Amino acid sequence: MRKLKFLTLFLVSFLSYSVTTFEKTFGDGYDGSANSIAQTSDGGYIVTGYGTDSSSVSYISILKLDPFGSEEWSKKVHSFQNEGYKIRQTDDGGYVLAGRYVYYSHGFHESIWIYKTDQYGEKEWDYKFPDDGMGCTSYDVLQTEDGGYALTGIYYFESGIVKLDSLGNEEWNKYYLNTSSGRSIIKYNSGYLIAGNTYDYDNESYDLSVTRTDSLGNEIWTKYFGSVLNEEAFSVLDLDNWQWWKRYLFDKV
Repeated sequence: MRKLKFLTLFLVSFLSYSVTTFEKTFGDGYDGSANSIAQTSDGGYIVTGYGTDSSSVSYISILKLDPFGSEEWSKKVHSFQNEGYKIRQTDDGGYVLAGRYVYYSHGFHESIWIYKTDQYGEKEWDYKFPDDGMGCTSYDVLQTEDGGYALTGIYYFESGIVKLDSLGNEEWNKYYLNTSSGRSIIKYNSGYLIAGNTYDYDNESYDLSVTRTDSLGNEIWTKYFGSVLNEEAFSVLDLDNWQWWKRYLFDKV
C-alpha cells in the first residue's frame, strides 16, 4: 500500500526575517492530508483533514497541538470517505468543523456536514443535510453574533448559505443560481460574503464567483472573475474600509 505522511506542518514567525519555529509530521503511515489549521486561544493549534487506516477506510482527523507543535490530543471520526475541510474554535472553547459526510445506502450519497465538539474534541452535535444528497459538501463555517453558525459549500452543484442555531438546528437556507460552489464565507457589512466558483459553459472552464448577501442570506449581488482558463477561489478576507481580498488558484497555459 502506498504510504503518505498525514500532515507536514510548517509555522513561521515573521520578525525582521523568517524563522521556522517548528516542523512536525503526524499520521499512521497511510494516505491522508491536512486541509485546515487555526490558532487556538491558548496559543496552540487545531487541525483537521482526513486519514486512512490499514483497511483503506478513511476518517476525519482532528488534531490539537500546543504552541510548540506537540500533540495534545487527536480524534478520529470514522465513516466512509468523510473529510474535514475547515475548523474553527468557538466562543465556548470548543470547535466547529465543516466537511463532507459520505455514506452508501441504495447508492452513493454525499451530505453537507457540520460537526461540533467540546474543547477536547468530544462530539456535542452534528448537522447533516440532505439525507439523500449527491454532490453536497460544506467547505467553511463561522460562528455568528447570535451564537449560531453560518456555513457555505455545495448543494446539488450550487453555492449557498445554511444558518444554524447554537445547537445545530437549521434556521434558514439560501442557494444561488449561476454559481457552482462556495469555498469561503465571512461576515460582511451586516450580511455575508461568499467566495467560490461558477462554471462557464462557453469556455468550458471555472471562474471565480463572489456573492454578497444580507443578514438573512438574500442575494444582493454576485460578481464573476475569470478568463478562458480555470480559476477557483479558496478564501476571502475582510479588510479595513470594506474592501476584500481573495486568494485563488488558476491554470497556466
